[in-house]
Amino acid sequence: MQQQKLARRLIVGTMLATLATVLAIVMIQRPLVEIRMAHFVEAELRAAADETLGLIRSGADLEEAAERAAARHDCRVTIVDARGYPIADSGFDGAAIPLAEVHLALVQRAIKEKSAVFHERTDHFTGTPSYFIAMPGPDETVIQARRSMRAVEASQGTVGFILYIAGGLALLIGLGLISLLGRAVIRPIRELTNVALALADGDLKARTRSTRQDELGEIGRAIDLMADQLVERIESLHAEESRLWTILDAMSEAVFVTDDRGIIILTNAAFDRMMGEPVVGRTAMEALRSPELHSAVDEARRGSSSRVELSGRFRGDEQLDYEAFVAPMRDETGVVVILHDVTRLKAVDRIRRDFVANASHELRTPLTAIRGYAETLRDGAIEKPEAARNFIEIILKHTVRLQAIVDDLVSLSRLESSGPLLTEEEVHIAELAREVIEDLRPRAEEKGLVIAFDDASPELVALGDSKALDQVLVNLIDNAIKYTPSGGAVRIYVEEHDAEWLRLGIHNTDSFIPASHRARIFERFYRVDAGRARDVGGTGLGLSIVKHLIEQMGGSITLRSDPREGTSFEILLRRAR
Repeated sequence: MQQQKLARRLIVGTMLATLATVLAIVMIQRPLVEIRMAHFVEAELRAAADETLGLIRSGADLEEAAERAAARHDCRVTIVDARGYPIADSGFDGAAIPLAEVHLALVQRAIKEKSAVFHERTDHFTGTPSYFIAMPGPDETVIQARRSMRAVEASQGTVGFILYIAGGLALLIGLGLISLLGRAVIRPIRELTNVALALADGDLKARTRSTRQDELGEIGRAIDLMADQLVERIESLHAEESRLWTILDAMSEAVFVTDDRGIIILTNAAFDRMMGEPVVGRTAMEALRSPELHSAVDEARRGSSSRVELSGRFRGDEQLDYEAFVAPMRDETGVVVILHDVTRLKAVDRIRRDFVANASHELRTPLTAIRGYAETLRDGAIEKPEAARNFIEIILKHTVRLQAIVDDLVSLSRLESSGPLLTEEEVHIAELAREVIEDLRPRAEEKGLVIAFDDASPELVALGDSKALDQVLVNLIDNAIKYTPSGGAVRIYVEEHDAEWLRLGIHNTDSFIPASHRARIFERFYRVDAGRARDVGGTGLGLSIVKHLIEQMGGSITLRSDPREGTSFEILLRRAR
């Protein structure tokens, strides 16, 4: 469209310029021709008068001199006496010469000034203007030369016609030049425009590849250079953007960015996983429902950085805790928020506090008893043999309990740090379970429990450490015996899970672990019923040790508990090929 407008303007402009030039020439040609013709006619008439005068002086007859000069210079020559009467004329005999042919005023002026005088006058009869010249002659005569303006008007008409023809030809030539100009200028401009539009539409391969050596060629090469530099910069920006996205998506922290209105415009993969749904286009308050974070974002929009803590149920019903660092962008066009998941840190801190409290309590109980009985013995009870023996037995019992706690703590510390050197071997899991059952059967029967291995269990072979699996079974079966009331039963079973895994289960009846305790059951010193746990003995570290041993053998352990059916611990172990 722009090229068409340019071509139209060039055509119209050229035609108007040509037309204006022709009109200007036509308008000024008449006065120019008139002036030019007046000078020419004056010179001709003066020459005719001079020649007439010369002929008279050379002895020629007046009539003859007038006719010869008139014929030579295409004019009319009249010789007038001092009174103004014609006495000779190139067109009439002397007696028949009309007086109207004489410009009397001009004749009198020539006599008075004694020199040739030129003038223009319109004929009263024909209305045609004529040029006159009067020159003093011999014997007080005056030579008058005259030429009609009809010849001049004819010349003006001829010149005008020629100019009109020239103007038409000029217009045609102008159109031809515009056509050539269109090929030479408009078409290359159109090609340059098409390339520029293609680049604007994203076609970065578009080039002019101009070979012209003029200004348009220079513009084309400049566009190609600009396109090459644009491609380089875009590729550089894409590479930088890719690196930034790789860094953002590799971050464990959730990140989102808002614009200056507080609308989320960018999120990383961790934030998307955290939310579980797209939130771009929403505000932080709409996405996270946290007044504290909303206030921090508003403060950052005003240029202040801050840290806030928030918690909520993200990824479904999971309760998570986050620490948010909120800061304005450098160009103050938005806010960046980095969310660090501190759920695990808080859980670890809580476990640490609980561990310190529980360990202190577990250690304090036997130490208090030992100290109390030791002080009693010191204060005189040692003199009473029967009481002293009883006190020493109690001290020994608590010492053994204290030793068990310390041994389990050392074992657990070793498991949590570098881990024991477990061997991977084929273990006949059913045979190992029967051996442990037989070792613990007396304790179960003493409590009135039925303990048995499920004979329907297949003879499966697991991959693991036999000593570690023995410790796992001892801890789990011993716990089942402790927490199963009299008259209950403990069942151990093995079954196939799939082609690569087997399941080992320990089930005891008449016991139930509430759902609120199941997530923490494998923590150190955690007890569902602390009072009952101390009555039945144990250090509170057995299940934590079991979990670490199973995981180090590449397996996993889960808990199922039902008020009617009882509690089951199920272990998945790798099967031997």
